[in-house]
Amino acid sequence: MASAQEVINRLLKAVEKGEEMIAEVEAEVEKDTAALLARADEYARRLSEEANKIIEEYRGRMLREAEAKIEELARSFEERERSEVEKLRSRIAERREAAVKAALEVLAEAIRG
Repeated sequence: MASAQEVINRLLKAVEKGEEMIAEVEAEVEKDTAALLARADEYARRLSEEANKIIEEYRGRMLREAEAKIEELARSFEERERSEVEKLRSRIAERREAAVKAALEVLAEAIRG
């Protein structure tokens, strides 16, 4: 039979071996955790780049659409402006003609009168 001292020594060696095994597992977990964190950082970076790319594409498309709309509005405004100017010129010509006609009638009345 083994003495109590031998049993205690064997238990202590078993505990020591168990602690070494736990330390090895902890070291592996730390390595795995570091690797997982590095992968997570890489995925986050890729996602950020992809999101920025999508945002820039959308921003560019919106800018092109806005520029096209502004050009369309500018053309519409210029066409309306030309139309209104033509209407005003026409009215001015009509009123000038009416004023000249009225002046001639007054002059004719004065000559007759």
